[in-house]
Amino acid sequence: MSTNGRPSIACPFDSARTTQERSISLITELDRLEFRGKDLKECEDFIAAINKQARAEGKFRDDQWIADLVGASMAGDTLIWWSSLDEEVRGSWMRLRKAMLSRYQLHFAGKSAKEAEDFVHWVRQRALDSGKLNDPIWTAELASGCFVGSALRWYSALDPGIRRDWDSLQQAIFVQYNEGSGEGSSLSPSLSYARIRTVPEPAPAAAAPVAAAPVAVVPVAAALVAAALAASTPAPAAPDPSGGPNPYSERKRIK
Repeated sequence: MSTNGRPSIACPFDSARTTQERSISLITELDRLEFRGKDLKECEDFIAAINKQARAEGKFRDDQWIADLVGASMAGDTLIWWSSLDEEVRGSWMRLRKAMLSRYQLHFAGKSAKEAEDFVHWVRQRALDSGKLNDPIWTAELASGCFVGSALRWYSALDPGIRRDWDSLQQAIFVQYNEGSGEGSSLSPSLSYARIRTVPEPAPAAAAPVAAAPVAVVPVAAALVAAALAASTPAPAAPDPSGGPNPYSERKRIK
C-alpha cells in the first residue's frame, strides 16, 4: 500500500537488483580476505574475519564450505604451505584452523619482563588447551619455536636439560628477563642455570682405600732357635776315598 492509499506494485526487478547487490558485496568482502602468514596477529585476525564472513552467509557450521573459503584466501608462502597439507586437513575448517594456529605462533624476542610474562602465559594456555600442561617435554617443544633475535641466541646457549624441560625453561626465562632488565639481563646462560639449580647434587662417594699387603714378621726368638739347631747338626761324612770304613761312622755305631 502506497502513501496515497493506492496499492503499490512491486517491481520484479527489485528482487533481482537486491540479489545482485548482495552478490557484489560478497565478492568484495571475499576479495579482501587474504592471508600471507606474517605473524600470529595476522593469523588471529584472519580467523576472526573468516568466522564473521561465514556467519553472515549462514555457513558458520558448514565445515567444508569455510575450509574452501580459507583455501581460496591463501597467498604467497602460505599458499605453498596450504598445498602441502593433507587433503583431510585442507577440507576441514576445524583441522585447518588448528594447523594454522600451530604454525603461526607467538614470537618471543626478550625485550622486557612484561613480554616474558605474556609469553609464558601464552605457552601455558596453549598447553592447557591441548591437554599437555603436565607434559613438560611437549610444552618445551612448543616454546622452542617461538624464540627470535637475541632471545633465540640466549635459548640456544642454554643447557640441553633446561631446553627439554618446560618447568626449568620458564624459570630460566624469568631469571633472565626480570624486572628492570630492559632487553634481557646481563646474566649468562651458565649463571642463569646455576641460579635455577637450587638443590645441590650429592658429592661422589670417595673410593675405598686400597689395603696394603701384609708384611710377614718372623719372631726374633724363633729365628735364633732355628740358627742354633742348624749349627749343632753335624755335617754328613764324606765317603773315604780308599774305600775303607769311615772311622767316624764306626765310632758312632759302637756307641
